[in-house]
Amino acid sequence: MSTDDEESEDDTNDEATSVCTEDLVGRMHREGLTIYDDEEEFRGNDEVTRGEAARFVTEYARMLELDDDYLFCNFTDIQGFDSMLQPYILQACAYGLLK
Repeated sequence: MSTDDEESEDDTNDEATSVCTEDLVGRMHREGLTIYDDEEEFRGNDEVTRGEAARFVTEYARMLELDDDYLFCNFTDIQGFDSMLQPYILQACAYGLLK
């Protein structure tokens, strides 16, 4: 295969991956797993904060209808997180997912 053919194949793979990622981000947005609705905003290759992870796993736990009866949630650093994500951190703890 020539270099031009290899570059063309790489471009095709990149386009297919991008379309697939956009579809997945769109679905996660519709399901309430993320507030972002496009690939760039979603930051799929970036590290996530505990608050962001808590939101994701909390929404997923709701979809699975897990019990949220864990009572030993006592975070001393919760005030340091985005106020929009704080309830998700507490809820993820109630599901027993974050301690």
